[in-house]
Amino acid sequence: MSNNDRLIKNRLNAEIASISIDKEELRNILDRLQVSANSACENEVRKIECSDASDEYKNAAIPNLRTCATLKITVRGKGREDFFGTIEEVFNSPSFPEHVTEMFVNSE
Repeated sequence: MSNNDRLIKNRLNAEIASISIDKEELRNILDRLQVSANSACENEVRKIECSDASDEYKNAAIPNLRTCATLKITVRGKGREDFFGTIEEVFNSPSFPEHVTEMFVNSE
């Protein structure tokens, strides 16, 4: 079974009727989510390091896991403009929308 055959994609979708938070609060939530993603990644890295897998596999898999742990977000503004990138890239953009209508979070 190839790595592509084992790829599992999950899409979690929860409609929120209404929420009002400012940019700083949203950034805080996403930063905490990134910390959790990094922690989960390091748990998987430890499993690989302790496994009987070949060094070649470990040397390829571990950096790949760490790269994939970085969350990518899409923020949609009132004018339907989308901003995509890492949390830092999007939130540091001078074009960050004043009113966010939708947000998507993705990991590789």
